[in-house]
Amino acid sequence: MEILFCIPGGGTSSLMYMGWQKLLKDEFTIIPLEIPGRGRLREMERASSLEEIAEGMARQVCEQANGRSYGIFGYCYGGILAYEICRILAEEGKCLPEDLYLCGTSAPFEEISVTPLLSRKEHRQDLKDMLSRFFPAYLTANTVVMEQLCEKYMEALFQKYDAEKQISDITEEDLNLEKLEDGEEKLLDYIVSFANDFFRSYSEDEA
Repeated sequence: MEILFCIPGGGTSSLMYMGWQKLLKDEFTIIPLEIPGRGRLREMERASSLEEIAEGMARQVCEQANGRSYGIFGYCYGGILAYEICRILAEEGKCLPEDLYLCGTSAPFEEISVTPLLSRKEHRQDLKDMLSRFFPAYLTANTVVMEQLCEKYMEALFQKYDAEKQISDITEEDLNLEKLEDGEEKLLDYIVSFANDFFRSYSEDEA
């Protein structure tokens, strides 16, 4: 197998695979597939359905594989897309992957009941921890400030969700923070923008 197409998980983009080529350079050529409206395709119009995303990715796979052997890796939501891509290719009689890798997703023949992410109150601390891990250390040397910003963001997100029963964008006014230093204000802008985009996208993927 020469190529490994990689599909991102719920709410994320192909940027999650940035380090894979360096790790697997002696085994595969890594080609991340992007969901329209995210990451490298951020300026594109978002797709209206999972089927539309899978059909577009199936075309990309055929074009970029160009007769070479390949595999597909899908994580979480990306695992569902990977399965759909293979189903489309099989129905159209096109070249199927040599290997299909699915990680963190349910089997296609299982009935899946999706519980909205933010309604799982027992996992809310995990979500707070996850958000703080999204941001690389170079953004700030002050990890306390980073943790506080992420904590305040998640508190505001949960408060809005519990009141409205849907994910809403958080503004800096929602965070009720005391005056920040210049560098911390820039950090806050980045966190709020990134986190709003992630949870908005995750909500779309759940639907």
